Amino acid sequence: MKNIIIVKNKKDCETAINYLSTQNKLGVDSETTGFKAIQEKMLLLQIGNTYRQYVFDLARIQDCYGMIRGLLADHTIIKIFHNAKFDYTFIKSTFGIDVHNVRCTLVAAQLLTRGIIQADNSLKGLLSKHLNVNISKSQQKSFIGAKFGEEFTDEQLEYAGTDIEHLVNLENSLLKLLNERGMHDLYRLECETTRVTGDMEYNGLFLDTEMWLGLANKSEKETRVAIAALDEYFLPYCNMTLFGEADINYGSPQQLLPILNKITGQNIESTGEEELKKINHPVIKPLLAFREHMKKVTTYGKEFVDKHINSITGRIHSSFKQLGADSGRMASGSPNLQNIPAGPEYRECFRAQHVDYRLICADFSGQELRLLAHISKEPQFIYALSNNMDLHSYSASLIFGIPYDDFFERDEKGDVLLDSAGDPVIKKEMKKKYRNPAKSITFG
Repeated sequence: MKNIIIVKNKKDCETAINYLSTQNKLGVDSETTGFKAIQEKMLLLQIGNTYRQYVFDLARIQDCYGMIRGLLADHTIIKIFHNAKFDYTFIKSTFGIDVHNVRCTLVAAQLLTRGIIQADNSLKGLLSKHLNVNISKSQQKSFIGAKFGEEFTDEQLEYAGTDIEHLVNLENSLLKLLNERGMHDLYRLECETTRVTGDMEYNGLFLDTEMWLGLANKSEKETRVAIAALDEYFLPYCNMTLFGEADINYGSPQQLLPILNKITGQNIESTGEEELKKINHPVIKPLLAFREHMKKVTTYGKEFVDKHINSITGRIHSSFKQLGADSGRMASGSPNLQNIPAGPEYRECFRAQHVDYRLICADFSGQELRLLAHISKEPQFIYALSNNMDLHSYSASLIFGIPYDDFFERDEKGDVLLDSAGDPVIKKEMKKKYRNPAKSITFG
């Protein structure tokens, strides 16, 4: 551990901070007892560069937290992480500060490899690929479940220090590639977004559990109604339970398919939703209803509350991935908050926790279309957006020779009606008439 310095007392902490404060770029990492900053502890904090790696044993220097806060909060020093969001949330939980001037080698690598499904963007993989450096991750999981204040082995401490040794050089290597591809500003923006996603995870979202469980109870009743309707069709082909119900699991395609073929008199090959919708038989409606309500019961019922609401904060702390899809779109998991049922009754359960607070919903207006106009420089495209026109309707008007103004509903004064989002209301007959001929045009 030639360049690794373990910090266990105030004197050593002062020496470390004095040196680190003179650097322009620092690698930062942490070792924690688990993965959720709200309920787990940070054990070690590593800060350094290629020449010196300081490993702060936090249990033994709690009187030095003020000095560490000052260093981490310094706006003039660039802090380089791998998976910055993770460490950002733990630093916020441990030291009560926001870290500024954040850079993330994971984000940099993801920007460079979007669309490459099997790209290895782990720290070990990136160091091997870009710097020809091989590191061991054998001690990575040894901190999980550890007790705050316990002694660490030399192997653990060496592992902790090695994790930050090459971060500055790795970021420099990735930054060179990003600059060559004109992605520097995008990288800076994504690094700022890392702090936002970290705050979103850390702060969480309040769910009105009473309202939510009420919806689950409603779905349970609707599930029973659907089962009763299905039993009328399936009982002639099934054994009967002691309760007078069809002895079949409607959630099992293996049990369902052969009997469904007998009921409908058709050779159905799959019980997938798209296939079932093609079948013209009254049994299909209650079957689809059963699936819809059953999913709400099993996925968004009491189990959802028990599994995802944090016992300490009473809030949901979903994991947000800012580059969660190859398209660059954000994703979330545990739970997936982007897959909540679209009905307003479900969305209304997510609300401000206190009466003095408000939730604000915001969205870009045709963001992708505006980007496409900027890139293509297409005159008609730019004209439509510059004049706040509905682009889909304007495209249809150009293709079919229909005056643009004829597409919209108007009030008694002749003014174009607007919907709740402030967009012009398109006539129903226009939507119907011009949707199919122009397959490239969709009306919002």
